[in-house]
Amino acid sequence: MSSKYSNINLDSCKLIRDEKEIEGNFTSVVGEYAIPGMEKTGFFKENGCAVYEANNDENARELLASEIMEIIGMPHADIIIAQNEEMKGCFSINVLEKDESFVEVNVLKKGYGFSNNIQDFIQKDSEFMKNIGCASEDFLNQRRKYILKVLYVCALLGNQDIKDDNIKPIINVKTKELRNSPCYDFATSFSQHKQEITEFNITSRDLMIELFKNYYEDIEELAKSTYNNLTKEKIEEIMSDSMFIEIFGTEYNNVKANLGDMCKLNEELYIIKKISELQKQQTKSIKKHGISLEDIKKIYNNVDITSKDNIARMMNYLQSEKESKNNEQC
Repeated sequence: MSSKYSNINLDSCKLIRDEKEIEGNFTSVVGEYAIPGMEKTGFFKENGCAVYEANNDENARELLASEIMEIIGMPHADIIIAQNEEMKGCFSINVLEKDESFVEVNVLKKGYGFSNNIQDFIQKDSEFMKNIGCASEDFLNQRRKYILKVLYVCALLGNQDIKDDNIKPIINVKTKELRNSPCYDFATSFSQHKQEITEFNITSRDLMIELFKNYYEDIEELAKSTYNNLTKEKIEEIMSDSMFIEIFGTEYNNVKANLGDMCKLNEELYIIKKISELQKQQTKSIKKHGISLEDIKKIYNNVDITSKDNIARMMNYLQSEKESKNNEQC
């Protein structure tokens, strides 16, 4: 069966710069190449994460992550699988435009400190950005939302490699204008959601719950897009591609299950938020023994709450919130 994804022969590409000539700390990058038929250059990555032993597995994870981000509307670097007889890897297509370069952030290495929580991460990053000297207030506001969206995507995809090296802003060296980079470096994605993300000492599952609880307005657009577009049917369609089946091999079912679990969690949290909004906006829909499903469907006709387990869980959540508010008033 043929794949919809390209698999380029690395020998057909022309090396422009080797790893020693490329600025910045990109540990897995071997070199920058010109790719036949493409205007943009590509950074060839020989991924070698110790977490995954399957041959070429990390490159498929990066490709799958880029496909998921495309579906939910998160800007990202395009990924193309590439190899020759000596190396297997992937191209991360250059996200820089003319006169642009990455800004080396390295908050953790510059003495800014880090206390393993989201708010502190944002605050330290903001302090660093201000010290660059050309970060406008508008950019700083965009930067905060950008970091939260990246964290959401990392949680959704089970990406354990969350660090400041992977959220470098981009600067135009002539105009000094800053912008946030599309997402890149997702080779450790689709890990088990019970595994901890090193920098935060938190699991992907708990990170997503934290984001829904305290930063929902910033991630709502992505959460909604995931709910609407990353359905079970869509996951089946993507994962049925022969490239993923072949490269993932024995890890195929695990990758598929990990993605499905996090999409299910997103669905449940999204439904909770929508029902909570409904409770505030439509008090007449709240009945003595529960919520009117017909009223909910009229307002949120795209929300599937046909599962009795889901409904019971949402009702317990709402009841606990109601009791908590009553106790605060007392």
